[in-house]
Amino acid sequence: MSWLIGTWYDFDPLHELYGWISDKTSSEVVYVIAAVVGATAILTFVGLGALVNVWLERRIIGRMQVRRGPNRVGPFGLLQPVADAIKLIQKEVLQPTVSDRALFNLPPILVFIPAMLTFAVFAWAPDLVYVDLNVGVLYLLAIGSFTSLAIFVAGWSSNNKYALLGAMRVIAMAISYEIPIVLALLAPVLFAGSMSLSTIVDFQREYDVWLAFLLPLPLLIYSISATAELNRTPADIAEAESEIVAGFHTEYSGMKFGLFYAVELIN
Repeated sequence: MSWLIGTWYDFDPLHELYGWISDKTSSEVVYVIAAVVGATAILTFVGLGALVNVWLERRIIGRMQVRRGPNRVGPFGLLQPVADAIKLIQKEVLQPTVSDRALFNLPPILVFIPAMLTFAVFAWAPDLVYVDLNVGVLYLLAIGSFTSLAIFVAGWSSNNKYALLGAMRVIAMAISYEIPIVLALLAPVLFAGSMSLSTIVDFQREYDVWLAFLLPLPLLIYSISATAELNRTPADIAEAESEIVAGFHTEYSGMKFGLFYAVELIN
């Protein structure tokens, strides 16, 4: 699939369009247009991916619980995530009177930024990387850790004991699972001899092998740790409804809650 996308990209008419724009204007304009096109493509992919994840998760959980899941809005319930998004946008956004007003409004925005920035270093196809950093793996780890800080601010600023407990659990989980994630990601870095994601992909293409097959134990460790980091079942102790209501986002409603939910699915 990656080869197919790369081949399409090499012969894409966008190159001719960029050349025509460069002849008519300047290379700086082409640079800005290319950046906007790339950012728009990433945003589109992330948005559609989040919607698909919502549908898949609810359908799969429905089958596990011997029910159909969403099947009313659109064919097979495919438009249910869109209906949910419209509903959240229309809902009233409430804010506790005892909360820290300035800090309470920041986390839904701050938590969304790292989720978007992580996609910048992904090797989407040959010669198709938005920002090819030579420390891409370190960048991913650093950006991913920032989310925990935003979540802690959300729990503390809510001035709610359940929200604060959920936020403290997120920090505790970050400390517990960041170390095995780092150690697991060191394995492919040592194999490829680089922390650049595009170089790691090129290494696998050059030797015609997936590092997942060569490093099954780090893959298993990363999979378990990443699941815990994402607060997904059974490691959703930061949002344990039976214990602490909804955890760190107990006091958030409307689209503010929607942003927290979307970030989990994007991550």
